[in-house]
Amino acid sequence: MPVKSYIKICQTLLWSLTVVSFLLLLRQSKFSPQTYDVLHVTISDVKIGIGFQIDILSTLLLFMISSLGAAIGNYSVRYLDGESKQSYFFKYLMGTVLSAALLVLSSNMLMFFSMWLGISYNLHRLLVYYKERPQAIVAARKKAIISRFGDLILLIAIVLTYQIFGSFEFTDIFSQVGGRLLDQDSQLMMSWIGVLITIGALTKSAQIPFHFWLPDTMETPTPVSALMHAGVINAGGILIIRMSPLLQDNLAAHILLTFVGTVSAVFGALCMIVQNDIKKKLAYSTISQMGMMMLACGLGAYSLALFHIFAHSFYKAYAFLSTGMLVEDSKKLELKMKAPSISATIFAGIFGLSTIVFAGLYDSGQYLPYVTYASILSLGLFQNFFSLEHSKVRHFEILSKILGTLASAIIVYSAIEMILVYHMILITPQSMSFDIYVRLVLSVASFAMFWFALVLSARLFNINTPWLEKTYIYLRNGGYLSIKSSMILSRFYPSTTTSR
Repeated sequence: MPVKSYIKICQTLLWSLTVVSFLLLLRQSKFSPQTYDVLHVTISDVKIGIGFQIDILSTLLLFMISSLGAAIGNYSVRYLDGESKQSYFFKYLMGTVLSAALLVLSSNMLMFFSMWLGISYNLHRLLVYYKERPQAIVAARKKAIISRFGDLILLIAIVLTYQIFGSFEFTDIFSQVGGRLLDQDSQLMMSWIGVLITIGALTKSAQIPFHFWLPDTMETPTPVSALMHAGVINAGGILIIRMSPLLQDNLAAHILLTFVGTVSAVFGALCMIVQNDIKKKLAYSTISQMGMMMLACGLGAYSLALFHIFAHSFYKAYAFLSTGMLVEDSKKLELKMKAPSISATIFAGIFGLSTIVFAGLYDSGQYLPYVTYASILSLGLFQNFFSLEHSKVRHFEILSKILGTLASAIIVYSAIEMILVYHMILITPQSMSFDIYVRLVLSVASFAMFWFALVLSARLFNINTPWLEKTYIYLRNGGYLSIKSSMILSRFYPSTTTSR
């Protein structure tokens, strides 16, 4: 088949899937969640099947995946024009999109896990698109090693879940959670299941300490980066949200999500601000944003985490596909950054901390996750505004645009969040059984880490001590994990040794 005809067929399929997913989303907005069984086979009393879980979570994510796939595919036609491997790219682009689509529609853990593996396989083939580039091969192998570890961890969690509930079906498992008394051994196993699922999600979403491969994937074509950062990287968050009824009473899992999410968000943001390569900035930004998503899950705000996935995906796809334009726009505006004042930074910390404590003590702390999330975001808004020097742009103009955008975003978010919460009631737990003071401590600790990052980033604008210089170099190199992992990998694969 001619390459152009093959590409045309792929584009048609991607856009058709987008239309179907949008219609399905509109339909699901008026119906309750439903499960459709397609095929079931029983092997040694183990029921294995293919089925579709149709609810607001799966249909919204299906629309996001298909529309992003179609947009990236359309961009790739021009971007890869004249290259000999266009059909290769579209083959594995289709494989990645279809695997992700079936993953979010999966009605059971085995189908979910199979599509989880499918995403990894197709993404690996895209990461080695340029096989003549050693650095691309190194990054792909790092990703493969981390992915296989995460796959094994998740598989163990699935096996343990089957041992307790006797089913792989999500509806069967979730209907039994909280509805049956578990002995001490089963309760311990449930704790381990939550931790294992969390670790599996952290590996997929490039969270610390499994993050170091992501900034090295810059040798791939830009559409692959857009697909990975806007879509594939969200699979970990999707796993947590889908399995949230199973994790509802798991304190260890939520502490792990909150801690690792916060550390990843802070570390990613600090590494991002000291990079001078825009794609690496975006890579560390992805690590940070996935950390925010995991933090939202750890605090029990699953609808907020879903909104974060949706918003971040479209933003990050646009950012990668328009990196050249972003560089040109920044040069035209001649924007420069400076360190915000210490007094203003202290005020931002006290105000945010006071707001979080008040939210934790008010009305049983039901608004605590949302207030914590908003307080952390306000630190970022504060930093971006008060550290801005301007030459061609007036201060009032910047302020009015920021406030206008913020007001519009709050209105849009509030409307979407109300709709999401209404539909997510039957899918995710709406409250956590943990003591309010445990949740308050987690929120305060997370906010304190972000505030410390704000103070440190302000000091990095004016390096005047040896420890600041060392910190800058450490963050500039992403904690050296990437370099060290390349050195270790080169011992087993000598051909991957590259100069950095």
